[in-house]
Amino acid sequence: MLKNCHLCTDWLRETLVKRLQSLSTSHSDFRLFITSEISAKLPTALLRISDIIVAEAPSGVKASISRFFSSIAADRLNNPVRNRLYLILAWVHAVVQERLHFIPLGWTQKYEFTEADAIHGLDVIDSLIEDALKGRMQLDPEKLPWDAIRSTLCKGVFGGRITETVDQEFLDNLVQRIFVTKCYDVNFQLADVEDGVTLPEGSTSKEIFSWIDRLPSRTPTTWIGLGNDAEKTRELTVVESVEKKICAIGNIVCI
Repeated sequence: MLKNCHLCTDWLRETLVKRLQSLSTSHSDFRLFITSEISAKLPTALLRISDIIVAEAPSGVKASISRFFSSIAADRLNNPVRNRLYLILAWVHAVVQERLHFIPLGWTQKYEFTEADAIHGLDVIDSLIEDALKGRMQLDPEKLPWDAIRSTLCKGVFGGRITETVDQEFLDNLVQRIFVTKCYDVNFQLADVEDGVTLPEGSTSKEIFSWIDRLPSRTPTTWIGLGNDAEKTRELTVVESVEKKICAIGNIVCI
């Protein structure tokens, strides 16, 4: 099994495909499995000789945050101060991902945000926090390197993929609004709306997972900074896209 091959599409095209095409015989029980995120850069020649199975991960803020925390080792969740930062990082990543379903309302274009961005953000936070802790187990939230965390997330982790000013402004506002000392307060609002979601009172791993379980499976569009009509607009866009694809088959005329 070759995993995450969307990260090496040049190698797929220049080496793997040629190697596979040059094989005259192979063992009858041999199978090559390749995993990849959907990408326009995947070689067409590889797709043509493959049996393709598409598995789309569940969408929504709850599903995204659940995937994020399932990727974190249990022994990494042993510091409540750090855990709180992990939780708001998971929220930012979930909002960033969910808005991709609402292009051009969510983002002006389809940026290639991935799960790897969240993991990179996790490592960045750990590195910055370690410098501030200096061997101590606890740290006053007031003394956290907030400016460094916000700047790195906005300019490197997530902002490094953004090319449009309006999109960068939304990301900056999102990160700067929740990566603040007040995120450790009781009932801190993650979504800047009246019916928004608040963080759990505590930040132990048990409290975090319990909080995630209580989140609704369907994400209100207002939670990700969009209007109530965003869902209807998205559905119309999907219908129009499907209609165009159907009309393109066999020169069918659609009215």
